[in-house]
Amino acid sequence: MRKIGILLFALALGGSANVQAQSLKDLYPADAEVVVTPLPFAWEKCSPYLDPVVEFTWGKGKGLPLFSYRDLNGTVQNTEEEEFTHVFRHFELPEKGCEVLAVSVERSRYIRHLLLVYKDGRLTDWMEAGISTNENLATKQWKIEADGTVEIYSLKVLGNRSVLFDEDFNTVRMQREDDVYQIDDKGKFKRVEKAKFPAREYSKAELQDKERNIWDD
Repeated sequence: MRKIGILLFALALGGSANVQAQSLKDLYPADAEVVVTPLPFAWEKCSPYLDPVVEFTWGKGKGLPLFSYRDLNGTVQNTEEEEFTHVFRHFELPEKGCEVLAVSVERSRYIRHLLLVYKDGRLTDWMEAGISTNENLATKQWKIEADGTVEIYSLKVLGNRSVLFDEDFNTVRMQREDDVYQIDDKGKFKRVEKAKFPAREYSKAELQDKERNIWDD
């Protein structure tokens, strides 16, 4: 599909690293098995969890935005349901001396992914990377390459209306946006490319198709 806008070498909108999830060794229980996922990796709708699952406790993540969303655009925060937060994937970037953790924040059926970067074992940056429900309705997905390139694929609802995941809508007008980041040698996200695609109508059935990811559009 034709791209209608590209922005090169813009700074990433990274997150503050002044949080309590500072050291990798403090995140894992003493007897936890650290499972490293080979790169490249794409978070598809049916990507499995780690085995065994490593919980990312709320106390250790204090200062990080550990919430999910009720709406497609990621504006209505979920703060009341039962929570479950865990390390979804663990990656290594040996040439940069970095490790990347994908943390999945779940409240009821709502899911949000954060990518945390650790340089020499210390947290240096984070960013939001995924928004979905457990019915395979995803409006933000991500990929990570062996060279530290991170690709974020988003579907943005057009207009000012907030469309809830639970709404019984037939179609919704959305625009796909792709953002490409590079993890630098300091363990920071730097945005190097942004692309926007022509808006179109998406059906709820299409958005929930477990075999269809945002980048397949």
